[in-house]
Amino acid sequence: MTALNRRSMLLGVALAASMPRVAMGQAPSTVNIPLEIREGRVFLDVSLNGEQARPFILDTGGVVSLIRRDVAQAAALQQVGSLGLGTVGGYGGTDPREGYLAEQILIGGIARQKAVVFAGVDPQQIGFSASGSLDGEVLTSYNCLLSFAEMRWTVFLDGFPDRTGFTHISSDIRQPAKRGSPFLYVDAELDGKPVRLLVDTGAPRSIILQSNAAKRLGFLEDGRPWAPWRVRPGVVPGAIGREIRADRFDIGGQAFAKPIVSLRSNAPVVDLADGLLGLGIIQRLDWIIDRKSASLWVKRNDRRLPPQHYNRSGLLPIPEADGAIGVEVGTDSPAERAGIKAGDRIVGMPLSAIEQSLLGQAGKIVVLDVERGGISRRVTFALQDFL
Repeated sequence: MTALNRRSMLLGVALAASMPRVAMGQAPSTVNIPLEIREGRVFLDVSLNGEQARPFILDTGGVVSLIRRDVAQAAALQQVGSLGLGTVGGYGGTDPREGYLAEQILIGGIARQKAVVFAGVDPQQIGFSASGSLDGEVLTSYNCLLSFAEMRWTVFLDGFPDRTGFTHISSDIRQPAKRGSPFLYVDAELDGKPVRLLVDTGAPRSIILQSNAAKRLGFLEDGRPWAPWRVRPGVVPGAIGREIRADRFDIGGQAFAKPIVSLRSNAPVVDLADGLLGLGIIQRLDWIIDRKSASLWVKRNDRRLPPQHYNRSGLLPIPEADGAIGVEVGTDSPAERAGIKAGDRIVGMPLSAIEQSLLGQAGKIVVLDVERGGISRRVTFALQDFL
């Protein structure tokens, strides 16, 4: 029996042992755990070592589970060794962090799981209102249903969910590294071309492509409209990618029209997939995970596609070493049409004010002082839905 299978068996026993008895000698065969989507993430409540429940992110793209250091200390978790962070393609980095052992966690006030090791992070590194995150192994250890229609995660301790109306998709569940969580992979089509994507509930966007996949699919061709995108927000200067609008995304017999696709510019650290399938599309489907066959089934639900956000100015301010603020400018964007070019500098405003001026819906007027070759001029343009 593999280490993963042994852990799955132990987790199943722990879950079953924590459930209230339906009748003498009879345990329930399913466990329903409430979910919530906010701040572009999937949240569930987690209690550590009997402490109060705290909000954690369900992150199927995470290699390891994370916890804020202050939360670990408040729950008196034991510090154990160190863990390496990172996700497919190195999205999350690979720097080692100290590990914290929770002898027992309670998920959603219902499901009990034992002996979980978290990697410690600072509050700004986990972000949002989260106390931490749970990696994908919490899902891949069971036969289960992830229902965004009913906002619940149902674990099947005995038997299997009803697959009526669901479609089996070409997929895989595998652990690419010796340490870390197994990932969910799906095969799909983007503009009629095959792609293999990692299912990442921790990614708020719809689709994120690795740079090599973006090139193969022709999404980096000159002349195609695109908006600049900071791949890792909060990292200065950070990698700058592109966002484009594709024609169609197909998965499990379901078609999603005109999705925004985010394209990474830097080469992947580890090339494990063409990219990520993010929450923008994940939540439009209900998912059945068949642990034994390592396969996935999907069914479209009635949830509306959330607003697809992108940079509607087409301009991204970039802090430079000398304190100046340069720009990246997207093709056929409002900023480019107003005459702004990459290499220009924005003057007379701090970075925070510039970034705030570029936020908003189509129609908002932006006024900037732009310098080129030592000559400054005032530029005015409106935000537009240009993709």
